[in-house]
Amino acid sequence: MLSDSPFLVYGRYRMVHYFKPAWFSTDETLEACAGDLEQQLISTSYTRAPNKNFASAFNVILTTLAGLGGFNGSLIAISTNYNLYTGSTRRNPAYTAEMYKCLKWLIERGYLVKESGMKVIPSRRRGETRYTPYIYSVNTDLFGDDINPATIKRNPLLGYVELRQTFNGAKRAIPIPAKEEFKHKYLTIEPTNELLKAYDELMQCVAVTVGTHVINPVQTSLTRIFSRGTLDLGGRFYSSIQNLQSEARKYIRLNGEPTVEVDFSAIHPTMIYDLTPTAELFEDAYRIEGWDRDTAKVAFNIMLNRNGGSSRSSAEKTISEETGLTRAEAKVLEQDILTKHQAIDRYFNSDSGLELQRIDSDVMFRILKHFVVTLKRPIIPIHDSAVVSVRDVESLRLAMESAYVSVMSQKIRDRELIIKGIKANSLAFTPELNELIIQSLNGTLETYGDDYWRKVLDNNMALQCPAELYSTDINISST
Repeated sequence: MLSDSPFLVYGRYRMVHYFKPAWFSTDETLEACAGDLEQQLISTSYTRAPNKNFASAFNVILTTLAGLGGFNGSLIAISTNYNLYTGSTRRNPAYTAEMYKCLKWLIERGYLVKESGMKVIPSRRRGETRYTPYIYSVNTDLFGDDINPATIKRNPLLGYVELRQTFNGAKRAIPIPAKEEFKHKYLTIEPTNELLKAYDELMQCVAVTVGTHVINPVQTSLTRIFSRGTLDLGGRFYSSIQNLQSEARKYIRLNGEPTVEVDFSAIHPTMIYDLTPTAELFEDAYRIEGWDRDTAKVAFNIMLNRNGGSSRSSAEKTISEETGLTRAEAKVLEQDILTKHQAIDRYFNSDSGLELQRIDSDVMFRILKHFVVTLKRPIIPIHDSAVVSVRDVESLRLAMESAYVSVMSQKIRDRELIIKGIKANSLAFTPELNELIIQSLNGTLETYGDDYWRKVLDNNMALQCPAELYSTDINISST
């Protein structure tokens, strides 16, 4: 969803971040500023002091603006739709009526300066219109001091586990029903809370950069999001930093070390075949004769995620809209996919995507736990892939294999396919470092001393990430 993407480009690559009230700070100077703002708001807006905690709301706002670079020139896209902050339509528990009041007051007082109005976001889908929130710059008179990153914590109103439901076409967080909470408390909710709290503590001590651009560690904080009012669907892990473009993610450095993004190739097709005893997968599921692989991949996953009803009606219209193919071409591609994968055709147009995400999220849970609890090494999950230091590629490959085997249990028939299906994505490093990565992926990495690693890493210095890569494919131009 648009509201979950923190990176936009404004004009000539001036950064715009979506405001998400996800953090607060224990910094004494910031707390004092939040208290002063509360008193100013009350004195200018009320004849009698209200029974509301505006200081906490101001603390979250100031911390979030600092974490997103608002005091260093980044622009902030802020939703001021009252319905997002109150009642059953509010986005999540961190969006409060006090937050809304504080934001509106900051705008009225000139602390947040409107730079751009609402923009229509082009969409390939007919009848779908999306908009950006208003874009604001931050008046440096609001708060001028630096915040120690160690004082920034996750907003306690924002749970590590979030259950979403769709209301009038918009996804909103809802309280976890008692029946769901009872069913999943010990197997999902409490283990997730414990792991993601430990993950925050680990990543808070990690220097994260994209090229030479410093990223506040709070942007790595994770939320596990489930769908459609049940903890049985979805469950993937989401953070702000993972919304960087894939090319920009190649520039991520953890504690100064270059990184590699390692992922399961075609994880959902692989899972489906492992879950279907009568079917076997001998080659790349997305290789459809006569079609570009990327186009076939998009179509395949549309067919997995789309609900075609009891008749499992054709996905050709959606495939056409999402790939740019004509309806006739989309129909042929859909049929070619069904022909190649007829052994698993019951999964297509049957709305099975969220069930598969629930499985791959359990795989990622085990990978995260291994890195956070056992290795105590930094990692950034990107759904079914993860970014780690080049030093940790072998550990990640082994963890991915082990986690997949553990979750899928006896359903795996070809362990070798899992290994072959794990691939890496990174910048073009020196031959020496590339060789270390290849050995790590192949399980043939020899024992190298720290001096050798340091020598190799010193020859792969941080590169400046091109500014345009910080954005999504959305361009917000000045008005």
